[in-house]
Amino acid sequence: MSLYKDYGENKVGELLYDVRGTEKIGVPLTPGQGTIARGTVIYRASTGMWNAAAAGDVVNTNMLAVLNTETDTDADKTISEDADAYRQGRFIDGKVTLKDAAELSDDNKVVLAYQGITFGREIENDTFNNTTGE
Repeated sequence: MSLYKDYGENKVGELLYDVRGTEKIGVPLTPGQGTIARGTVIYRASTGMWNAAAAGDVVNTNMLAVLNTETDTDADKTISEDADAYRQGRFIDGKVTLKDAAELSDDNKVVLAYQGITFGREIENDTFNNTTGE
């Protein structure tokens, strides 16, 4: 008889490495982008709406943020979806991505740092499983 019981597993879903110094904003996302994942870098387009950022969009002349809520911008909609985003903060390295889950380059991280978006160390084991090994 085991003293332990399996209760399941928990995957860490946090984006933030440190909550101090964060700044949250609400952003209107451009309709028709599909589902934008939580942790995606977004930028403010000339229309005033926000779009998922590709590597070329992560430049000093664009206002940048990190999306905090997965949002469906459904192609059939003509009204923007509002979402929560972080304009500043310290994030877990590896949890923030570009459009279509593309990885951030070191150059991207430098541009983000100028705008107050920085990174702490990567979490080595982001899944907790309480099995007993028996």
